[in-house]
Amino acid sequence: GQFLTLLLTIDGEKVRRSYSMSSSPHTDTAPAVTIKRVPSGLVSNWLVDKIKVGDSIEVLEPTGHFMVQPDARNARTVVLIGAGSGITPLISMAKSILKIEAESRVVLLYGNRDENNIIFKSKLDELGEQYGERLVVNYSLSQPLNGWTGYTGRLNQSHILRLLEEIKGFVPTQAEYFLCGPDGLMDEAKNALTILKVPAER
Repeated sequence: GQFLTLLLTIDGEKVRRSYSMSSSPHTDTAPAVTIKRVPSGLVSNWLVDKIKVGDSIEVLEPTGHFMVQPDARNARTVVLIGAGSGITPLISMAKSILKIEAESRVVLLYGNRDENNIIFKSKLDELGEQYGERLVVNYSLSQPLNGWTGYTGRLNQSHILRLLEEIKGFVPTQAEYFLCGPDGLMDEAKNALTILKVPAER
């Protein structure tokens, strides 16, 4: 859940952008960030178009407080709720918990526009095969393409409540929650958790 700040010079102008780390120190050999091209985004477009293997980028030391502390003694359910590129720190958390906490379960509610916008789809499928029932992934698409048979709609309050209600053996007040996405999603998720009487510290 930590992030790196990249220091770049683009067209003679010094710029900096922060990106969440998508790697886990428990499963990956090197730190990694994931950058999504943003229409008219100065830095994301420059990085995607210009950076190639072997190039060096100046970065500041990792910082941030949005993280989990995996502990092999834990036996818990961790719910990750995100949309779009909000998956970046969440997949880092999921990989860490699944690897270190053999008795814990990870539930991911992940919203996107359509199938083509699901970041880490193949990695999440791979984790699902590796960890079985310990990883529950529910995708929800607001503008699905023809043939989509999964959940549809935005991750709003009622949708989140319905998805959580369907999870086998799930006790909302005993789970831990991590939210990452647009402000609207964050508000909707917090409202849903309030209805479920989830303590604020969770």
